[in-house]
Amino acid sequence: LKFKDARPESLRGWLCELEDRLTGRVSAIHTRAIVNATGPWADGLPHSRVRLRLTKGVHLVIERRRLPVADAVVMTDAKRILFAIPWGERVILGTTDTDYRGPIEAVRAADGDIEYLLRITNEFFPEARLDRQDVISTYAGLRPLIADGRNAGA
Repeated sequence: LKFKDARPESLRGWLCELEDRLTGRVSAIHTRAIVNATGPWADGLPHSRVRLRLTKGVHLVIERRRLPVADAVVMTDAKRILFAIPWGERVILGTTDTDYRGPIEAVRAADGDIEYLLRITNEFFPEARLDRQDVISTYAGLRPLIADGRNAGA
């Protein structure tokens, strides 16, 4: 279903129009509330007053034998809290928190993100000596933070 339109309906809530993407049929539903769960796409909605500051979070996946932690571990640097979380035979390292201005659909782990996470992890676990060869995979996502008036362009 695709959202088409919404109109306030006195004290009862909202009248929403939805379109079936397969058939093209438009239906109306009544609802007491509407939740905007569009994440990083929220400020791209028509008539939206929301302005977002997107930050990127990157995670690395490594073999657990290379960093044999039994439980989740919290690591810190001067600015951030990072973690190592065991996940089966793997460990997830994360996360970064950097401003992102690129296309939403193209978010990815940059070389600097990977190097940063490996550097901090190696500071806390110097015996691990992790490097790029230890990274099985990476993934990245966006945090949609409400921009304040001072850094709406940040």
